[in-house]
Amino acid sequence: MSSSGAVEDYDGDRRLAELVAPPLERARQAGRVAAGVTVDDVALALRMIYGAAATARDGDQRRLDVEQAHAVVTAPWF
Repeated sequence: MSSSGAVEDYDGDRRLAELVAPPLERARQAGRVAAGVTVDDVALALRMIYGAAATARDGDQRRLDVEQAHAVVTAPWF
């Protein structure tokens, strides 16, 4: 672990990119996602939605927060 607290051999970003890139490209080709949306954009959106879910006070609030976060992060993409 580095002095910043980051795990030095973490490869989750690479693995996520490998999982997200092919369907993201298909979505771009089909016109379902704006051409400028990147794998990094999707990763940030997922982290934002996770943050909403992780900090909700209860299950009902979690559902509402995740739905709202999803709507917010995907609205300008279509």
